[in-house]
Amino acid sequence: MNTDFITTLIVTIIVFTAIVLASTSMILLIRSWLGLDGKTIITINDKKKIEAHKNFSLLNILSHNQIFIPSTCAGKGTCGMCKCKIMNNNEKVLPLEKALLSKKELKNGIRLACQVKVKKEISIEIDKRLLDVKRYKGTVLSNNNISPLIKELILEINDLCPGLNNPGNFIQLEIPTYQNIKFDNFDILEKFKSNWTENKLLLYESTNDEETIRAYSIADINNDNTRLSLNIKLAIPPKDLDVSPGLASSYLFNLKKEDSIFIQAPFHELKKPQINNDICFIAGGVGIVPIRTLIQSITLSPDNFHKIILFYGARDINELIYHTEFCDIAEEYKNFKYVPVLSHNNSNDWTGLQGMLYDIFYKNFLEKHLNAKELQYYISGPSIVTDNIQILLQNEGVDSYNINIDNFGSLQKSVDSMKLF
Repeated sequence: MNTDFITTLIVTIIVFTAIVLASTSMILLIRSWLGLDGKTIITINDKKKIEAHKNFSLLNILSHNQIFIPSTCAGKGTCGMCKCKIMNNNEKVLPLEKALLSKKELKNGIRLACQVKVKKEISIEIDKRLLDVKRYKGTVLSNNNISPLIKELILEINDLCPGLNNPGNFIQLEIPTYQNIKFDNFDILEKFKSNWTENKLLLYESTNDEETIRAYSIADINNDNTRLSLNIKLAIPPKDLDVSPGLASSYLFNLKKEDSIFIQAPFHELKKPQINNDICFIAGGVGIVPIRTLIQSITLSPDNFHKIILFYGARDINELIYHTEFCDIAEEYKNFKYVPVLSHNNSNDWTGLQGMLYDIFYKNFLEKHLNAKELQYYISGPSIVTDNIQILLQNEGVDSYNINIDNFGSLQKSVDSMKLF
């Protein structure tokens, strides 16, 4: 090989390397001069201080320091749950925050932790109960169908978790990456297999290339503080859309006995009802789960003169997963009324109400009730339920203080009772 060519190549490589190193050094120098690198301090609730690397999201910094804020979208800026109050931050509010936070929240310094890049020392306020949230390792005790598309997942965690099964609580499950989970490998109870075959569900498979987080409500307050029950509904895409099934629910549906999963707990959503006036519970689909725990927490005494009514809506009779339980409660306690509603009746045996839950609620209760403003309302379910029920209640003049909502993706900007502080 030509000696001059080799010499030229070596010189070129040396010069190129020198330019890259000089440029890198200059960039680092400029970033240092501008204060973009290095570490800073975050003060939490005027008490706890943590050291943080600059230019990471506040959500990631808090999580790295074992401070867990609800974020069911894993920091992608779509769920709007990771709210915190920043006391001394003048950074520009991002468009995603404007879409997910109310004007009142923004005025009061509320931001989404996933959207805030920490560039200097800041002080924040979060719900003090979040400081009690810890990370646990859970082991699967059982994972059985209670309907064709819903499983009851029972986990035992590796340490005592105070308040784990308080009514209205939820936890977050850490979903790892995985490859090619095939639905025909799921453990499905024999009585539900025909449904899976008819709807060709066994043909699906799922892959997850990015770690994520999902929130699930506690399903039973009767467990001790090392065991929890969850209801997992498998997210199946509409037949006319070429999209993947739910990444988290596919993984959770596939869990077997003795499998493990990491958990963040406990988080608090719906407050326990105070029996000082009549109560109306409204639940759509698996939104019944937190409502069930609230009902479990109430002493349904025959001597209690306050009335309690539950509107429970599902697509079909198979998804009324606690139908028998609520029928039994209504039979035993005369102050408890149970109103099940199906949006799609696929059973000749069904003689109950059929239609959209919010329409049934309005026509059969709200429109006729003389003292609707005096009740406490607890609402849980997908946004089509919570949003429409909220609008109906506000139109009837129900005070926002009496409206308590656990929603699955609704913005709920106008309900003051759902604010962080």
